[in-house]
Formats: sequence, C-alpha cells, structure tokens
Amino acid sequence: MIRTVLPLRILDLGGDAATVGIVALAFALPTLLLRPPIGRRIDRTGHGRIHRIGPAVAGAASLAFVVSGLLLVPFVRAVQGIGWACYGTANNVATARLAPPARRGEASGLFNLAYAVGFLAGPPLALALYAGPGAAATFLAAALLAFLALGVVDRLARVTPGARIEPLPGSSGVPAVSGPSTRGLRRIAGAWLEPAAVPLLVVAGLVLAGEALLLGFAAVWTRQAGLPDGWLALLFPVVGILNAVTQLAGGRLSDRVGRRRAVIAGIGIAAVGLGVAILPLGAPGYLAAAAVYAVASGLVVPAATAAAMDRAPEGRMGATLATYSMAHQLAAGIGGIAWGLLIASFGFPWPFIVALAGLGVALFAARRVLSPEAGVRG
Repeated sequence: MIRTVLPLRILDLGGDAATVGIVALAFALPTLLLRPPIGRRIDRTGHGRIHRIGPAVAGAASLAFVVSGLLLVPFVRAVQGIGWACYGTANNVATARLAPPARRGEASGLFNLAYAVGFLAGPPLALALYAGPGAAATFLAAALLAFLALGVVDRLARVTPGARIEPLPGSSGVPAVSGPSTRGLRRIAGAWLEPAAVPLLVVAGLVLAGEALLLGFAAVWTRQAGLPDGWLALLFPVVGILNAVTQLAGGRLSDRVGRRRAVIAGIGIAAVGLGVAILPLGAPGYLAAAAVYAVASGLVVPAATAAAMDRAPEGRMGATLATYSMAHQLAAGIGGIAWGLLIASFGFPWPFIVALAGLGVALFAARRVLSPEAGVRG
C-alpha cells in the first residue's frame, strides 16, 4: 500500500521524480544492507524478537507519514526499510524452521503466495483510500495492517522452534568464516554474506531482474510504443493471479522432482517470455510475455528459496536466508537502475536481450550448484 501511494503523496507535497527516486533509495538501502547482520543476529539469539520488531517499526513509520512533510518523508521511509529488513529476514527463517525439510518447497510457495496476494489487493485498496478519504486514511490503514501482523507474529513466535536461542557463555553462536580463501575481498564478503547462499542469490536475482524489467518498465514501454495507458490495468492483475497460482504449484513441484529441475524449467520458461517480448507484437505480445514470465518466476522463486534452506550450514539458517533474500532488493534496486540507463541509451528491445543473456548466467549457476537429487522427496 505504501509503495503504491507514496509517490503520489510526494508529488502532492511538492516533490518531483527525483524526490521519488531518493525516497525509494532511502527504503532500499537499509532493507538491503541490514539483512546479513540481522540474519547473523537471528542465528545467535533466535528470530522471535526481531520478528516482532519488524511490523512494529513498519506500523509506527506508517503512522508517521500522516504528519510528515516532504523533508521528513525520506527519513521515515528509511526507518520503514529497517523494519522491513527485520520482518522479511525473520519471516524466511520462521518458514524454514516450521517446514519439514521434505516440504520446504511447498512452504516457500505458500509463503511467497502472501506477497502475490498483497500485490493483487494492496494497490487497489491504497488507491481507493487515497482518492477517497485521503492520504491520512491510507497510512492509517497500512499501520493497522502492520499492527495486525505484529499480533500474528507474537503468537507465532511462541510456538516456532528457534524463536529464542540462548547462546553458550562466551560464544557468538555462529561459526566463523575462516581459511585461506577468506583473504582480502573474499574475507570481507564472507563476513557479510553467507557463502552457501551466494550462488542462489545470483540465480534468483537474475530471474527477478527480468521480472522487474517487464513490470517496472511496462509504462515506459507503453509510452514508447505509442499505446494507451489503459491497457496496463489488465497487465498487473493477470500477472499477479498467474504468479500466485504458480507459486503454490511450483513449490510442491520442487519437492517432488527436485530443486534443480524446477529451477531450470522456470529459467527456460522465462527465456520464452523474454523471447516473446523481443518480438514487435504490441500490447498482446507484451501481456503474453509478462504472463509467461510470471509463471516462470512462480516456479523459480519457491524452489530457489527451498534450496537455500537446504544448503544452510548448521546454525546459520538466518545468515543464509538473509543473504539469499537480498535477491529481491538487488533485482528491484540495482536492476531497476541498470534497466533505466539501458532504455534511455538504446531503447527497446535491448533490455530484453540483455535480460535473456542474464538468464543464461542463471542457468549456468543453477546447473553447477544444484545437484539432480537436491530436494527430491524420498
């Protein structure tokens, strides 16, 4: 809801497109940079407290938007980014700890389904409130939803294994990354990222970058193609519904046939979607491309998430999933900047061609890191 109406609020307060970009960056930076240390903290103390902090901070920030002027909006959004980093990381860990290992794909699909449903329901509700009662009602509704989530999280933390961990005296509770391969930049990266999750971060990030291109720049493509904006009202619901359905089926599929087969199949379907986008087929072609890619994403994301859970070293589930979950922010943030520059410099269809090459890298990484037996239910 906030992401939908905040740009409108910024413009109404006298801001411009640059201000919208600054506010987006203010949210993305803490959301991205704080995940690894939050994950390590979860490994030391459990996810319960951090899980509660996330929606509490996000809800308080939503309330602050009601009284914030333009100068305060970036700071409030940054605070909300901190809350989302806590909430998102703890969500992944709680899912991993609740799900039986043989059903992690199904659990990941159900978990990601919540985001797809939010994508379907949140923007229309936010826009209706903003156009009707106004900005204050929108932010109050968002705060109410966050505090409702806090109530659910509080009850969940009471029954989830690992919600609270008591480390041994004098121990961090997290194995150190050491050895000759951790010198220089590798040592710095190893202290921040969990090495076991980095290949899957690359796979998911490249697939999600293509999705960010097709959805995030659909309006730009529409204007450059000389088409009416109205057709976009069909694009997002179709993509949301297909992605939601596929998340559910894709997670279960990865439990039955293995993470490797599910991820590789999803990458192949994504390549078909980008191939359609490259062709000059107008709005029907773009809609078909985005729809195909939504199915692909629904296959890859739950399977890759379950694979990250499978690969987590003992005692490092938080660090592993914190590293892996950075894929969404990298795809939307860095990927968005890259697509924007590429479109401004060369126009369409070159971004689709580059994204297709990125899928080739994702396929190579998936084939190397995932064994054929990974995740197959016995």
